[in-house]
Amino acid sequence: MREYDQAIYMADSGITWVGTTSGLYQLSSNNPAKGVISRRYTIWDGLPSNEINDIGKFNEYLIVAVISDYVHLSLKNWTKAI
Repeated sequence: MREYDQAIYMADSGITWVGTTSGLYQLSSNNPAKGVISRRYTIWDGLPSNEINDIGKFNEYLIVAVISDYVHLSLKNWTKAI
């Protein structure tokens, strides 16, 4: 399976989040084209699916939409949406 970028979100902190068909990537650079992957999140980290459809922000949470669910990521840890 090939990996495709599905969604990109650039946070105010300079961190870029990239959703793909194989998980959510956190880039540590201000330039996504030259970004360094500092973390990859998958189903093993609490995502309901590795296929990310959209990324956004609400208050202090990164909202990550997958096929039939969503999760929100605080700066400290993953929390499954209720």
